[in-house]
Amino acid sequence: MKNENDTSKRIPSYAGINPAKEALAIFQRINAKHIDRDFIVGNGLATAPNSHRIINLYKWLGIIDEEGNVPENISAKLRLLGEERDEFIKKLILESYGDLFQTINIERAKFQEVVNFFITKYNFSSSSAILATNLFSGLCEEYKIEISDELKGKPRKPRERSSVLQKLPRKFYYGKEKKPEPSSINTSDSESMYPMIVIIKSNDGYKQEVPIKGEIDIDFVKDQLEILKKRLKAMLTSSSVKEDLTELS
Repeated sequence: MKNENDTSKRIPSYAGINPAKEALAIFQRINAKHIDRDFIVGNGLATAPNSHRIINLYKWLGIIDEEGNVPENISAKLRLLGEERDEFIKKLILESYGDLFQTINIERAKFQEVVNFFITKYNFSSSSAILATNLFSGLCEEYKIEISDELKGKPRKPRERSSVLQKLPRKFYYGKEKKPEPSSINTSDSESMYPMIVIIKSNDGYKQEVPIKGEIDIDFVKDQLEILKKRLKAMLTSSSVKEDLTELS
């Protein structure tokens, strides 16, 4: 018989704490017997690209099996109200993170200790390990499991990408102006606050730099180029602008 509490083959979740709370609360509204991506998206627990994080959360806590089935005894306990339900979820957390509790004194742990545990034990990247630590800390606080003061409070953000080139502002050009080499960009300037800057240059000499805030996502940028061109043209109704952006390098 399969041991439902065996975590040896599970991978810790790194879902956000608020989506995790919603994922646990859904059982009080729905008697779910099977959970898959359609269930996650249909009930607003996550978008399709992020649905795996909630599925991994359910698997990690032992709420669903590898096929996505929810054992009736677990579903029934998650539908409970008050302290009895909270104690059951607390038990799931203590069992799922059993190796962590045995390895580190959580009541005195530093944030970095827990991050390093996820890196070494599960081969997580530093970003994923930080997110996993945020979830662990949030679940402990929510269900009254004692943790150190350093683990409490506002979730930490993963560090920016370590590559120097990835930290530099990205520039896209209208016109024939040559793209500068990374070494010529002064990252101490205020423009380094913006990971992408669109430079518009018209044939009559008009030039404008438009900073765009947000994390660089090249795939998203590629998908949005047509919309971006239309918006930029609307800003420059008095100037002639080339039709196409140069390809992203």
